[in-house]
Amino acid sequence: MEDFFSVIDSQIPARKEPHRQSCETSNRPVTTKVNLLRKRVRSKFGISKHSFLILDGYDRLHKTQQTLLDHELVGLKPHNVSVLITRRVPTCYKPAIVEFFCDRPCQCPNALRLYFKCEKCDFALCYPCNSFGRGCREHGASIPLVEPYDHIDLNLSKPSTGSNDNPAFASPLHHFTALELEKEMGDLRLNSVLAGPSAVSSGHRTAALGRSLVKSIIRKSGWNLNLARLRLDEVHDLDSFEGVEKVNDRLPRSITAYFAHEIERIERRDAVERDIGLLAITAVAHSGKATGIPVSELESRIRGVMNESLSVSNSPPWGLDNVMLATNGLLVVQPRTDIVHIACYNQDFGFYVREDYNETLYNSKCKLGLGDQMKEES
Repeated sequence: MEDFFSVIDSQIPARKEPHRQSCETSNRPVTTKVNLLRKRVRSKFGISKHSFLILDGYDRLHKTQQTLLDHELVGLKPHNVSVLITRRVPTCYKPAIVEFFCDRPCQCPNALRLYFKCEKCDFALCYPCNSFGRGCREHGASIPLVEPYDHIDLNLSKPSTGSNDNPAFASPLHHFTALELEKEMGDLRLNSVLAGPSAVSSGHRTAALGRSLVKSIIRKSGWNLNLARLRLDEVHDLDSFEGVEKVNDRLPRSITAYFAHEIERIERRDAVERDIGLLAITAVAHSGKATGIPVSELESRIRGVMNESLSVSNSPPWGLDNVMLATNGLLVVQPRTDIVHIACYNQDFGFYVREDYNETLYNSKCKLGLGDQMKEES
């Protein structure tokens, strides 16, 4: 924790330097230094009306370190600190059943993840409406509106969906895709600010082509920004508009290379994480189901092979969180029903695994006996 507080301390300017001399010159035990740094950081936060702390890579910490860090973050709450924690692999949680919508006429048609709520009733406002100082309809401005949650989980890997009069701009990802297409291909009637002269003669055909490309790229990318960029590169490399309109379903080299790199990262982990991660990915992908398989089915598919693996059999018991961490984000939790499912994070990745693009995953398939099973079915 000494490093944690030292990094924060170095990034927060302060008019006064409380506890600096005692921290720098002290030859006392580490616990004493940590206590002094803690006091100093908290005093710096206390000077500001509101502070924001961003911690990246929380899931890369050891469980013990996470526990210690959680304790320290709770201690920062009285000092007007809001914390954003990012992690590649999300925790296993189910979304809240209760949904709140803005109770004022505004441009927020979807359920709110961040909102202000009346302390005495369910009246809620989105951030823009609350900024206008609008109070509760029933209790008026005398009852304050508050954010009723201590923390909230947000998926930052996929841009939010939304509605827009322009079908090409139905979401931020649609907007980004349209900009990138028109930057390279000219005006496709997508109304992006970077549109140049059109390379297609017919205006009607141009508009149809533009909308088709945007929808195709986003559908194939599964709303993943990295894959959308790779799909855009694929379109830019084609020689003609006829080729653009006939983009087929094979996996481009750039995407297979991207997936191969992700598998290599798992292979570099210790033996236990590597074996469990590869087996879980293979078992889920070969189900062929976009919605994934129940956790119980995943366990039954890989249990026998895991017991035979020397590295896994000698390790402590593993839970779902451990399996998800071992797959490094390539599998995701689908908490859509009471039965939690595990699925590939992208359909292209599932196809990549099933079609044996990767030798390591093919070996995992053989360990699970899926190769023999597929031969019998055929």
